[in-house]
Amino acid sequence: MKVVNNASLKDIFNTSIYDFNNFKKDKLHEICPYTAMFPPKLANSLIENYSTTGQTVYDPFSGRGTTLLQSRLLNRKAYASDLNPLALVLSKAKSKKISINLINKRINELEKTYANSKKIIIDYLDYEYMKTYFSDEIYNQLIFVKNLIGIN
Repeated sequence: MKVVNNASLKDIFNTSIYDFNNFKKDKLHEICPYTAMFPPKLANSLIENYSTTGQTVYDPFSGRGTTLLQSRLLNRKAYASDLNPLALVLSKAKSKKISINLINKRINELEKTYANSKKIIIDYLDYEYMKTYFSDEIYNQLIFVKNLIGIN
C-alpha cells in the first residue's frame, strides 16, 4: 500500500498509481445521477492502491454507492452509510451481486400472483384521474405492486 504524506491533491492525482483507463466497470454505476458524485474510476484507483483483496472499505457518505460497488467488484468487504434516504436506497441496490436468474424467477412469481388476483380498480378513489395516464390493466398492475410493497 502506498501512503502519501503531506502531498497536495494535485500531486496525488498526477502520480502514476492512478490508472483511470483500466478499471472494473459495472452498469449499476449509471443508475441515478447524484449530487457531488465522483467517477467510478477514481474510487477504483483509490481502493486498488490503498487496500488489498479481502480488506474492509467503509464509505461514511455513500451517496449513490460508487465506492461500495467498486469495493465489491475489487473483492473487498464493503460497508456504507449516509443520512440521505435516497442515498441509502441507491447504495443498497449496489451492495449485492445481482443474479438475472433470481430476477427472472421473481418476475415470474409476481406475474402468476397478479394473474390470480382480483382486479382492484374500484377500490381506489384516484382512478378517474389516473385513467388519463394509464390503461385499466397497467393501473391494476401498479395498484398490485403498490399493495405488495405496502404503500397506502
